[in-house]
Amino acid sequence: MKTITRTVESSIIYSSRIHVTDGQVTLEELQPLTVNHEKVNEEKALNVVRKFYGKKDAYAITKIVYDEVKYSMNLTDFIANAEIVE
Repeated sequence: MKTITRTVESSIIYSSRIHVTDGQVTLEELQPLTVNHEKVNEEKALNVVRKFYGKKDAYAITKIVYDEVKYSMNLTDFIANAEIVE
């Protein structure tokens, strides 16, 4: 039986908020953010972090992890569940 196969990419962004107190720089580790269906570069990752956590603070991207998951479905099920696009 024929199948439809797709690979879905995502990016997991690890970041920290930068604090400067009395000349001391400290990093506050933030919860990772996931961007589905896209591999992001560091600039785009920083924009995602600013949008989610707020633009008033300074942030550092500590790591970006890329993930790919391959999905497959037989053609009959795909046609039964898919929407027609014109």
